[in-house]
Order: sequence, then structure tokens, then C-alpha cells
Amino acid sequence: MSSLSDAAGFTVLAAIISMLGSSALAAWGIGDRPFGVLDIIVGSILAASSTIIGQNLGAGNYEKARETAYKALLISIAITSLGVLVMIALRYNIANLFIPSDSEVIEYASDFILIMGPSIVFFTMLRTAFSVAQGSGHTRAVMYISIIRLWFLRNILSYLFGPGPLALGVQGLWIGMSLSNVITGLISLAWIFRGKWLKPVIKD
Repeated sequence: MSSLSDAAGFTVLAAIISMLGSSALAAWGIGDRPFGVLDIIVGSILAASSTIIGQNLGAGNYEKARETAYKALLISIAITSLGVLVMIALRYNIANLFIPSDSEVIEYASDFILIMGPSIVFFTMLRTAFSVAQGSGHTRAVMYISIIRLWFLRNILSYLFGPGPLALGVQGLWIGMSLSNVITGLISLAWIFRGKWLKPVIKD
């Protein structure tokens, strides 16, 4: 359900971005790629932590499961923060690698990395919540957060700040997208610390 919603939501997002031209759409594709590499690195850590969380919950070691979740969160945020700082510093070089002959796309892609970069730290909080949810079996809440992020925040805010009423142009698109990460990241962080996922899904 979550994957289907994401696919449809990104289709709508692409349509919103294309309202500001093909250069904006190309810049989105270019700027998002470095973050995808970073997500693969962090994802491998979170996949392992998900298994450890599930094992500890199954064995009744609830504090160990909580400790694993917190450590995974801290490590993932640290790696993401370092990666984002490097990407921001090299943003023009990264954009230039993909399309050296188009200055407009390079500028838009560089702005994307600069504006979206810090919000990827908050997206990592959501990714950690996904990992905790998969390990604990409490997947419904995180699925709702994911749907809210894409449909009720990212698409709406991107339109409002970009081609919509606020009309901030391409930078407005990136601002709207980054705000969706920040808001849902904080919600995910609160869900992790609240600890309701420590309760067994299957009762004796």
C-alpha cells in the first residue's frame, strides 16, 4: 500500500515540478541522485538494526531493542549529516558532472542540494522509523506518516511555494519538498521516542 501510494505521489510531484519547465524537472533528477547513494548506505545499517530489534523484542529484551533503535538513529543521522555537508560543499561540481553544458539546470540542481540537503537528516529519522516499524511489526503508523509526507505535505507545499499562490519559482519547489521532510521527520522522531512499538504485536 505504501509503495503504491509513493509511486502515485511521485507521479503527481513530477507533474507539479514540470509546471516550472523541463530544466526544473531535470534538476530534480540530478540533485536527488547523490542523496539516493547516501540513502543506500544508511539503509544497509537500518536493515541490520531492524533484524536486531525484532530479535530482541521476540526474546523480551525490550530495553535492548530500544537501545538498538536509538543507536541506529544516532549513527544514521551522523552519517547523513556528514554526507550532506560534503554534498553541499561540492554541489556545483556534482551538478556539473551530469550536465556540464546547461548553466540553468546546474543552478537549479545546486539549489536543490543546498535547500534539500539539511532536510535529508530529517528524512533519515523517517527511514529509522521505518526500520523500527519493520522490526517491531508496528507498521501502520509509519505508513500513515509516509502517505501524509508525500500527499498532504510534499505535493501540496511544493505547489504552494513553487508554481502556486506563493510563486517562489523553482526554489519554492525545493523549499516545499524540504519542509515535508522536516515535519514528518519530527513526527517520526516523536513516534520512536514514545515507544509504543515496544508492545508485542502478537499476544500469547
